[in-house]
Amino acid sequence: MLRRRSLFPALWVALVLAGAVLTGGGLRADAPAPPPPSSGAESFLDGELLVRFKTAATPDLRVAALDRLDVQILDEYPLTGITRLRVPLGTVEETRHRLLAAGLVDLAEPNYSLRLAQVVPDDPQYATDQAWFYDLMGGPEAWAVTTGRPDVVVALIDGAVDLDHPDLASNIWTNLGEVPGNGLDDDGNGFVDDINGYDFISDWQGSGSGRPGQDNDPDAKPGDSALGDGEDQDQDGVPDGAVGHGTQVAGIIAAVGNNQFGIAGAAWQVSIMALRVTSPEGDGLFSGLVAALEYAIANGADIVNISLAASVLPQSAQIAVEAAAAAGLILVGAAGNTGFDVTFPAALPDVIAVGSHDGEQAPDVRPLFSPIGPEVEFVALGVDVLSTSVQALTGEPTFDTGTGTSFSAPFVTGAVVLIRALDPAASSDDVRRLLSDGAVDLPDAGAPGWDGSGRLHFGATLTALQAGAPAPPAITQALVAVTAIELEGTAAVGSAVAVSADPPGEQIATVQADATGHFTLRVLLQRFDGTVAQVALTAVATSAGGASRPSTPLTVALPRDVVLRPGWNLVSWAGPTGPGDVVLADLPPAARRVFARNGEAWELAVPGDPLFTIDEIRTGQGLWIFMGRTPPVPWRQFRALFQAPTLQPGWQLVVWAGPTTDPQTALTQTTAEIVAVYAWAEERQRFRAYISRSPLPPTLTELPHFEAVWVLVEGRGGPWPQG
Repeated sequence: MLRRRSLFPALWVALVLAGAVLTGGGLRADAPAPPPPSSGAESFLDGELLVRFKTAATPDLRVAALDRLDVQILDEYPLTGITRLRVPLGTVEETRHRLLAAGLVDLAEPNYSLRLAQVVPDDPQYATDQAWFYDLMGGPEAWAVTTGRPDVVVALIDGAVDLDHPDLASNIWTNLGEVPGNGLDDDGNGFVDDINGYDFISDWQGSGSGRPGQDNDPDAKPGDSALGDGEDQDQDGVPDGAVGHGTQVAGIIAAVGNNQFGIAGAAWQVSIMALRVTSPEGDGLFSGLVAALEYAIANGADIVNISLAASVLPQSAQIAVEAAAAAGLILVGAAGNTGFDVTFPAALPDVIAVGSHDGEQAPDVRPLFSPIGPEVEFVALGVDVLSTSVQALTGEPTFDTGTGTSFSAPFVTGAVVLIRALDPAASSDDVRRLLSDGAVDLPDAGAPGWDGSGRLHFGATLTALQAGAPAPPAITQALVAVTAIELEGTAAVGSAVAVSADPPGEQIATVQADATGHFTLRVLLQRFDGTVAQVALTAVATSAGGASRPSTPLTVALPRDVVLRPGWNLVSWAGPTGPGDVVLADLPPAARRVFARNGEAWELAVPGDPLFTIDEIRTGQGLWIFMGRTPPVPWRQFRALFQAPTLQPGWQLVVWAGPTTDPQTALTQTTAEIVAVYAWAEERQRFRAYISRSPLPPTLTELPHFEAVWVLVEGRGGPWPQG
């Protein structure tokens, strides 16, 4: 207290002097200094303030007051009334408080620092080995807009890819329709166990060493023929010299950014569909390219990267490329390393051909290997590009550099991923235009046609795309009809609206907003898994300027129709827990009796009779319902989330909540000692049974989703599985 009081007179005098100029000597005790406009974590320039003088402060009065505080005017901005001041070093906060408390200004704040709108990843090798070329391409500005989306799928037609590389694993595509390792073609696409893509060349080592085969594993892992055999089959002097190629290309596109490990790819969130078509020596056949393009088309790829080159192109391969383009896939290809003509397939008009520039010291210079000609659309770094890799023979994940247009093309592919993340409807022509608008114009450097539209700058492209994006749409109503969900909403006039659902976590339908900004959409219920209780719907609006942010999710309870037949029906209640009279109010008129079992007691409800009712019906509760003479009639229920019960010794009426399966598989998912499961066949009015200890074949061979069953437990209880 003594120390604070000893400093007070000096502060008092300074404030009185400043205040007297404006108020005739009176100190503005009713105008305390407000808190600073930030937490103090932001940096600012020491020795400067930005202020706005009050209208009563004439220029002469300002000068007189500022002189007393040892403050000078550095600059004035008349349209806003802001003045820039120089204050003694180390006194920014003190002087700010004095100016405000004295009533001289109504605004005073430090001259805070600002930075480009950019995101700089924390990957250890980014700052030392990558920052310079990503700065050249505007990577940090692009990542401030988007880092990609996992639902954008890039078909990588190349060599084997190290699917387990720590900087790639989370960005590898997974075929959700396939069950790993069961030897079956679960999704019916013609390929067995194709979990992450496919290998269309298998153990073929290269020229003169057998015939290519195919298998379901495009990985480069220890013991796999994709790592090579240590022999130099193509006689280029480098045994197995192309082992790391596919992994390097994948890393330039999709190395996970900002994960405190390794490097950063151009797109930090993406799904790489690995399609192996070349041997460890770098050789391949056009049959592999055709097969890989067909696979990409059939399995939902959005973009194709082809870092392959040939001096000729068979008509079969050209047809495959044209088919991929016609299907809406955006194709990016390496222009080749001949130094003259663009090679195939990049030379085709449906493929975006990418050449190379020479790097940090000479970003405007063409390396001797990079082709020239009007087909070269863009150039990107192609000399000593650091990326993920894999060691031959051992399969050890590592990082390595590569040179050639093979490593330029994936930069453009990564930029296309970011464009599609922001604008899912962007076509190949849209992408070309956007990349061209953002590209840096380059001199021909004695090689006319080398630079095409210029050097890739996807920061400018993404920044411009975001600036023109429409506002997020809104789903205003979702009504469940008999077979579909009828959606209504609002969006930017004329924009394309893409609606996605989670689950299944993908785009399910698109529609155009009309001249009033209104849209309607009918989404068939069959699009959703029958075991799903609720679905969250979101919408993204896309126009020529780009894609909006997603709308606020709207959660919809999905219906389940229970078919009630004459006689006794053993069914389950799928809706939310509620009073029995409310739950049963929607029963068809032919319902005569309803029995529910709570614990060891039975409860009876007679529809329409208030003397016989069930107090509460829980989600997932089994019900016996007796129906009079009537044709089969549906009882619509809207599913709620369900917690499976815990089984106790004895008989209990429970519900199977998992996907339809056989009883034996279901019983492997619990520790309870279940000896019998009984289901009721309404159409035949009899029980079906599965008895684990019986030598006779079961009459109950299937547990349909959300079917009520009787379960007998002898010995240890445990959880009743949900599947």
